Amino acid sequence: MDSKFISYHIRNLVEIDLSIKVRHLIEVIKQQFHFTISYKKAWLAKQKAIAHVFGDWDESFQILPHFMQAMKEANPGTIVHFDDHRTADPKFEMFQRVFWAFGPSIQGFQHCRPLITIDGTHLYAENGDSWPWFMACIRRFVTQRIGLCVLSDRHLGIMKAMKEDNSGWTKPYAYHRFCIRHLTSNVNTEFKNRELKNKVGWTAFQHQKKKFYHGLNMITKMNEKALNMGKIDDSKWSLCHDGGYRYGLKTTNLAEVFNNVLKGARFLPITALVKLTFFRANTYFVERHRLSKKRLLDGHAYSVKITKDLDANTEKAMHHKVDMFHHEQGIYQVTIGRGSRSDRKGGHSTP
Repeated sequence: MDSKFISYHIRNLVEIDLSIKVRHLIEVIKQQFHFTISYKKAWLAKQKAIAHVFGDWDESFQILPHFMQAMKEANPGTIVHFDDHRTADPKFEMFQRVFWAFGPSIQGFQHCRPLITIDGTHLYAENGDSWPWFMACIRRFVTQRIGLCVLSDRHLGIMKAMKEDNSGWTKPYAYHRFCIRHLTSNVNTEFKNRELKNKVGWTAFQHQKKKFYHGLNMITKMNEKALNMGKIDDSKWSLCHDGGYRYGLKTTNLAEVFNNVLKGARFLPITALVKLTFFRANTYFVERHRLSKKRLLDGHAYSVKITKDLDANTEKAMHHKVDMFHHEQGIYQVTIGRGSRSDRKGGHSTP
C-alpha cells in the first residue's frame, strides 16, 4: 500500500475538496482497508492525487507564462507582472513570484470607495520582502488614487510596506488602519482575558470621543499594559479618531470572505491555482451582477444591507437635533434625542 496506490483511491475526494485534511484521508483509508497509514505517506499520496487531477507541479511552472499571456489576451486590461531571479546561466531565470490583476477589477475600483482590505491567508512567503513588493504592484498597476485607506492586521511585513518612503502608502497618499477583530484577538492572546478583549472592542467601536475615553480609562484600570495604548495612534484603531478614512469598516472580514471563494487554491500547482482563481472570481462576479441587476429591476437603488442600514440611521436621526453654527466650515452641534429609549440615554450635545 504505497502512496501511488493510496492516491488512486483518494483522487475523487481531493478533487471535490482541495483543503481536505491529511488526517481525514488517513481515516478514509483505515475504514476502507482496515489499515492505518503514516501521515507522511498520506500527505505524499495527496500531492500525487493533486498532480494527477490538476497537472504536474514542475510542469505547471513551465505552462504558467503561456496561460498568463492567454489570460491577458482574452481579458483586455488584465495586468501580469513576473518577478524572476537571474541565474549564472544567462539563458535561464528562476521564478520567484507573480502579480496579476484582472482588467474589470482595475476599472471597477475607480468607482469604489478608496478603501483596501488586505489579508495574508493565501500567501506562501509572507515576509518582509513580499509585502512591499505586493503593495508596490498595487500602486503601479492597479490604482494611483490619493487618500486610500488600507485596513489590515499588524503583520510586520505589512507595517514595513506601509512605512516605506516614496512607496505611495504614507500620508497623505494613503492611511493605514488596523482590523479591530485582529487587535482584540491579540489582546486576548497576550492577556488571556475575554472581558478585557471585549472592552477594547467596545472602545474601538465608539463614535463619540466621550465614550471612547471612558472605555480607555476602563481598559487602563483592568490592565495598564493592554495593547500599550499609548504607543498606538488612536486614529489606527478608534472609529471616532479615524477621520472617516475607513468608512466605518471595522474588520478585514471583506478580504476573508473572498478568501472563502478561493478556498483550497493554495494546495494546487501554480498554474492550476491561477486558473481556479480566474474561474471562481468570474463565477462570483457573474452571480453578484445577476443579483444587482435584479435588485435594480425591482426598483431598489441599493443592496439589502445598505437599505436596512439607511432606514435604521434615518429612524435614529429623527430624534436628534442639529444646530448649524458655520455652514462653510461645517461647524454644528448635534443634540442626541432619547426617542423611545430609556430616560438614562440621550440628551447629550456633541460639537
